[in-house]
Amino acid sequence: MPAAFPNYTGVKEFATPERKTRVNGINGSNSLNSVLNALTDLGLCTSSLSKPLLQLAAAGQIETVGKLLPIDIQELNRALEKTDASVSSRLQFKSALTQLGFLK
Repeated sequence: MPAAFPNYTGVKEFATPERKTRVNGINGSNSLNSVLNALTDLGLCTSSLSKPLLQLAAAGQIETVGKLLPIDIQELNRALEKTDASVSSRLQFKSALTQLGFLK
């Protein structure tokens, strides 16, 4: 019997696919509450930071909230890759983040 051939391609033939997670709030909603909850679920905002940001938004300081939590687009894309959100939902979510002033 011949010896097993080494795999130089880096492709794992029987690898299990990566599990995608469901994150609520990834849509075109401009609701700051749902956007901050989605960012918390994605790991881009801590829950201890989201509560004061919601209080600022309730006081009418929505433009300040985006300045306090700038989000890098590459980090957002890496976090969104792990979700089961459709491409259109991801684009709507990015548009909502841009309108709220979160993306740098």
